[in-house]
Amino acid sequence: MPPRTNPPSATHVADYLLAAAALDHGLELDEPRLNELLHITNDTALQKHNRPAFRDPVEVWKHGPAIRAVREAYWCWGDSPIRVLDICRTALADKPAVVGRKKDLLGVIGTEVCGVVDGVLDQYVRTGGKPTLVTRRGDTFLKGARSAGQ
Repeated sequence: MPPRTNPPSATHVADYLLAAAALDHGLELDEPRLNELLHITNDTALQKHNRPAFRDPVEVWKHGPAIRAVREAYWCWGDSPIRVLDICRTALADKPAVVGRKKDLLGVIGTEVCGVVDGVLDQYVRTGGKPTLVTRRGDTFLKGARSAGQ
């Protein structure tokens, strides 16, 4: 699949991130952590592919980075974990519904962005839930993440 010319919405990337976190790692994320991981995903995509992961701007808020569209979509959960089955638009408590939604989102956001999201989630799990951004000479990258050459 060729790279997308128009980035997807942040809410689509957030839906994929939540489904991937639940299916691949057994994680439930709250809204502030979701925004933080989306911010890292966007920075990583900019660095790796010279394109943002999504079209919505990342804003600096009092308690950390936030994407307004994502904040508005998930504010009702507050600091509680977001239930991925609610995000998948299903009342069924079954894994196939989540798997189906994740596959649908793959087509919407593209394999390039999905790869970045999966890499950010892997790094998040490896570091025990402490994603960090490190800035050197204007470049932002994930601390502990491997470069393409390694």
